[in-house]
Amino acid sequence: MSIEVKRQFFETIKNGKTPESCSNLLIDILPKKLYKYFRPNENAVNSLVNQYLWHSAPNQLNDPYDSQLGWLGDLAIGDDYFFRAINHSLATGLKICSLSEVNDSILMWGHYALDHTGFCIEYDFTDSSWAPFSMQLYPIHYTNEILDLKLCYSSGLNLYNIAILASTAKYTGWEYEQEWRLFMWDTIITNKIPSPPPTAIYFGAKSNLDDPLIKQTREFALIEKIKQHRMELSFDKFELKPQILKV
Repeated sequence: MSIEVKRQFFETIKNGKTPESCSNLLIDILPKKLYKYFRPNENAVNSLVNQYLWHSAPNQLNDPYDSQLGWLGDLAIGDDYFFRAINHSLATGLKICSLSEVNDSILMWGHYALDHTGFCIEYDFTDSSWAPFSMQLYPIHYTNEILDLKLCYSSGLNLYNIAILASTAKYTGWEYEQEWRLFMWDTIITNKIPSPPPTAIYFGAKSNLDDPLIKQTREFALIEKIKQHRMELSFDKFELKPQILKV
């Protein structure tokens, strides 16, 4: 059901509606909790301690198609310049923070948490203090069809809608990430916005609990009464299970 709603939201934006006018589509499927995977480094600890979420330009992310548009048909000389200029603007001008509906993805722990040695933070997106940013949170629409810039412009879409479509359409091979995105324009001066309250921390199955940065993270969680878990390997299937850590 949620996959269909996400597709409907994408198609509604594609038909020229503003995100605000169709936000009701997302109310029932917006997760109460979303997760972000972190490498065990000082930037990750700062993000937790100072409670912010960092936004990156799409060209700094791991998908070369991230926030990029296609062009179906031949490119004339003028079209080629226009096409590349728009894609460059999207790749460098947008600011994106990626979150996930799941905290137990073996692949994501490997890709984004330094081979299961980092940690994953659980955020409460129902907290009222985070409401001013709620309209910037969009689900990813996974598809095998690249978004056609030529069709977008011939349909009369404005650049705002095009930017949202480009940044929320991803190849189906990424579907395991179950991603939601916070979306900002380059007119925003900072790459940081306040995070929702952290409600739990999950340490990777290969994390070293004696590592100074991990210990600092645990000490902060203890002071702030944030629940702590460690991911453990299942004995009978390919699965990670969170186990409560004693403090």
